[in-house]
Amino acid sequence: IWRLEQVREQEIDTATMVVNQTENPTMYVPSFTLQPSYFRNLSNDIKTMELRTAMHYLARIKELDPNRYPELATDFAKRLMESLTPLVMLFIACAISYKYKKNVLLFSIITSLGLAVIYYVVQMVTLIMAKQAVIGPFWGMAIPMIVIVCIALAERVAIR
Repeated sequence: IWRLEQVREQEIDTATMVVNQTENPTMYVPSFTLQPSYFRNLSNDIKTMELRTAMHYLARIKELDPNRYPELATDFAKRLMESLTPLVMLFIACAISYKYKKNVLLFSIITSLGLAVIYYVVQMVTLIMAKQAVIGPFWGMAIPMIVIVCIALAERVAIR
């Protein structure tokens, strides 16, 4: 039995072509012929949900289906923290040493590519670990950024 609240029933009088509307505070429907799939949120991709909806969805999934939670939480953390990637690229640019005497452009490009590869490989590994619940979803995105910041700081210390 379905219980519906604040129901508005609308009927069309075919003779006069007038719509009659009645409001009921509570209505009980003993048989409901629609399939439950009609009520499903078809946009269940957490990457495209509104932020508040995604947070509520994650809270429900954590209680209802703990096996799916790590993967969805990792996708949500990636969605939130992926906007910090330009900041990481800034640290890569700061980490490049311009002390080369010859082929400055070549060595700076090689250094940039090497650091970018390190960042994306570490990110790939930590995201896989986060989706398998080995590490937390936040750390799946934070560890690659921390690694690049440490490399940038180590290079700055080594230059001095």
